Formats: sequence, C-alpha cells, structure tokens
Amino acid sequence: MRINNILIVIFTFFAVSISHAKVRDLYMSSNEMGHINLKMGQSTVLRFLEKPKKVVIGNQNYFNVEFIDNDVTIQPLGTAKTNLFVYGEYNTYGLILNVDSDAHYDDLVIVKRGWKPSPIMQRQEPKQRPKEKFSLKKVIGGKLIVTSENIQFHDSLKLYILDLRVEHLKKEIINVNDFKFMTTHGNKTYGESKVIIDQKEGNYMATIRLLLKLPSKKSFTLNVKYQGLEAKHIIEEKFL
Repeated sequence: MRINNILIVIFTFFAVSISHAKVRDLYMSSNEMGHINLKMGQSTVLRFLEKPKKVVIGNQNYFNVEFIDNDVTIQPLGTAKTNLFVYGEYNTYGLILNVDSDAHYDDLVIVKRGWKPSPIMQRQEPKQRPKEKFSLKKVIGGKLIVTSENIQFHDSLKLYILDLRVEHLKKEIINVNDFKFMTTHGNKTYGESKVIIDQKEGNYMATIRLLLKLPSKKSFTLNVKYQGLEAKHIIEEKFL
C-alpha cells in the first residue's frame, strides 16, 4: 500500500511538472524586447529561423549559454534578471531573461520576426454573404400566371439560366409559340435570350427555360408578351 502511494505521488509530481512546461511562438518586431521565462535547474531552448552568429548577455556570471545550429540554449545559474542580444545574419533580437522559482517556465521558444497573425489574417477565403432567395410571380392579363424560383449562372456556357412555370388560370390550352421574351435595361435591349419549352400537347401548363446572355452583372427587366398581353418584371442585381 505504501509503495502504491509513493508511485501516485511520483506520477502526480511529473504530471504537474509536464503540464507547466511550455512550448510557444514568440513574435517580435524590430523595436521591442521579448520576454523569456527560465527556471533554476532547467534549460530553455531558443529556436531561430536564421542561424545565430553572436550572443551578448548582460550578466555572464549567472547564465550558461550555448549554440547548437539554429538553437541557443540557456541555463540559469542564479535568480538574476538580465538581457540577451542575439545577432543573426539578417536580424538582431533583444530578449529579457526572467528567472522564476515556481513551475512557470519556457521549455522551447520559437523566435520569429513580425507580428502574430490574427484569425482574420489567417483566413484564406472570406465568407460570402448568401444570396437572397430568388422569386418571381407575375399575372399576365388576368389569364396567365408566370412563376419562378430559380435563376443561376452557368460557368461553362457563360450565361444565366432562368426557369419559368406558366399556367393558364382558366385551364385553357396554352399556345407556347405565342410567347415572346426580351431583356431590357433603361428601355433598351439588354443582352440576348434563347427559349427552351417543355409542354405536353394540349396542356394548360408549360415549363420554359430562358438562356440569358447578359453583357454585365446588373439589374435588368424581363419583358413577357403573350397574344397581345404584356408583363414586366425587374430582376435585381443581388440575384445574379
């Protein structure tokens, strides 16, 4: 039982020690000093992106400093506080060495030149506001109703596709050949349109697909004519 208690104490000690050890990035601009947290009996590694060439420390008697490739290892020999300057090929880094007797210290510090990027800077693609749902409903001469809930841009064809559903309110047969469609902007013809019709013969309903080739992405008016009747509907830019 005593052995188990000793093992628990040892495990807890190491778990606490490991949990307080810290690996972090230190972003530094050219006009500021970075802070390094040291602890007696522990070595701290400073890792640079460029190879250090020279180190100048304020108090040499209380710190042991060594070079290993791009790393500078520091071990405090006392509780003194001092400054450290590391000269690389392109940059000079100024650091303040703090020796603390508690468990808070740095194991590994990766020193970088610049500012810590914010989440906004790291974001690669800005979030796009979702488009409002497109909806069209138009009654022509009290006889026909034209509705649509879909307009989309086809990347390969470089044109817009507008799907319309036409229904005769009095259940009379629709003669689809009597439909005329035109797009305008400022009372002038705007772009080109082609019509694809799907209708069963002798039916009072029809599905019409318009292929719209527009010169630019801005609001336009859809003009619909049928047997002397006419209706207009403005399709706003936000739906394109």
